[in-house]
Amino acid sequence: MSAFPLPPASAHLAAGDLRPEVPASGTGLALLGVGEPDFATPQPIVQAGLDALTAGWTHNGDLNGDPELRELAAEIAGNVSSHPFRPVQVLVTCGATSGVSIAVAATVSPGDQVVLLDPSYSLFASSVLAAGGEPVYVPLDETGHLDLDRLDIALTSARAIIVVNPANPIGTVFRKGRTRAARRTHHQAQQRRDRRRSL
Repeated sequence: MSAFPLPPASAHLAAGDLRPEVPASGTGLALLGVGEPDFATPQPIVQAGLDALTAGWTHNGDLNGDPELRELAAEIAGNVSSHPFRPVQVLVTCGATSGVSIAVAATVSPGDQVVLLDPSYSLFASSVLAAGGEPVYVPLDETGHLDLDRLDIALTSARAIIVVNPANPIGTVFRKGRTRAARRTHHQAQQRRDRRRSL
């Protein structure tokens, strides 16, 4: 049993889950609940790992991530978002959950509201609660996409919003126009909140 209740849409998905615990071999189904592939690590990746170990890549690296990887990540993120990024703005983590946890710990104070999409990955709420924040669930629309009207209402008092694209757990790929609109909505809500605080 979880330490806190699942958001409504996630609870609905869990209750209606008809997937087998382990998909039968040859069915073409993959169990994605824990992000575990149903195939062995490809040989070129295994060989690259062995080659790196043989070459002496066995010590602690840069705590922010390999500089070459950070440079490449900044370039890719800039190309995708049409917003330039520098390698110093990139932090490499061992996964999305640790990255979200670090970001939440650095930006959320006790009592801050953080908007989470519903359904969403349960560990995002855990990160918010660990920081003393309050998860605020905003349901996706009937097509599984961002509901900008509901987001506009929720973001008026929120410190942050966590958006993962493609959406976890339902896999929706949010359209660029919608994610940009959500970002504008959050930015405008932050400006309004800052103005109220300065009065």
